[in-house]
Amino acid sequence: MPLPSEETSTSTAVNTMPESAAIPAAKWRDGVYTGVGDSPHGDIEARVVVKNGRIVEAGIATCDTRYPCSVIDSIVHQPVERQSPVVDYVSRATESSYAYYYGLVDALKQALEEPADGAAVAK
Repeated sequence: MPLPSEETSTSTAVNTMPESAAIPAAKWRDGVYTGVGDSPHGDIEARVVVKNGRIVEAGIATCDTRYPCSVIDSIVHQPVERQSPVVDYVSRATESSYAYYYGLVDALKQALEEPADGAAVAK
């Protein structure tokens, strides 16, 4: 039996979220970071591993959505390839895609290096 859809659209196309929401030219501290993205269907906790200032691993630490997170498996590793939290969204799983994206943004904000002048990074 097919999974119920999050939207009524029958399209299965994959589209990209806007680049303007990405953290531009970020410099990340090494470590493991998690962040939470929410949606009307539940939360997704994203996990990001940074090594030598680069994203080397990205994934879902916790999936508390009413749909299985496997519906967005195709985008989970895109942050490694793109070195950015910007991921495609999966049609019929748009809300879960956005929750994952916002979880990535939250995690990567924690990883941001402070500027050399000591100014605090906005959170």
